Amino acid sequence: SIMGIGSSERPRAVRWKKAKDIAITWVITIPGSALVAIQTFALVNLFIGKV
Repeated sequence: SIMGIGSSERPRAVRWKKAKDIAITWVITIPGSALVAIQTFALVNLFIGKV
């Protein structure tokens, strides 16, 4: 939201490379956390049994 306000007032003042880095991090983080959750669930089921 801060970048949106900054770009509406002074687009040249926004660090677009940083915005790209943030977007890429979001794209990687969400599926990555889903994979970790799936693996954790599988391990819990393996050691404890069906939940």
